Amino acid sequence: MSDTQFLIETPEQSRIFLAAGSAADFLLAGGFANAGREPHWHLRWCLERMQLEEFMEVGQARVFCQHQE
Repeated sequence: MSDTQFLIETPEQSRIFLAAGSAADFLLAGGFANAGREPHWHLRWCLERMQLEEFMEVGQARVFCQHQE
C-alpha cells in the first residue's frame, strides 16, 4: 500500500513510518515485539496486511495504519 503509513505510538513517543519493514525494525529494536516469538518477516507480513484505520497492539506500542499525510 504505497499511499499508507504506519503511526506507532509508544509510552515515550509517536513515530511515522512509510514502510512496513522500517516499522517492524523499530518495533523489534525498541523491544516492543519479541523476535523469538514474532520474527521480522512475520511482523512485516502482519503490518503489510493491515487495512486503513486498523490498529494493532505490539507490546506497549500501538500501530495505526493510515493514509499518508
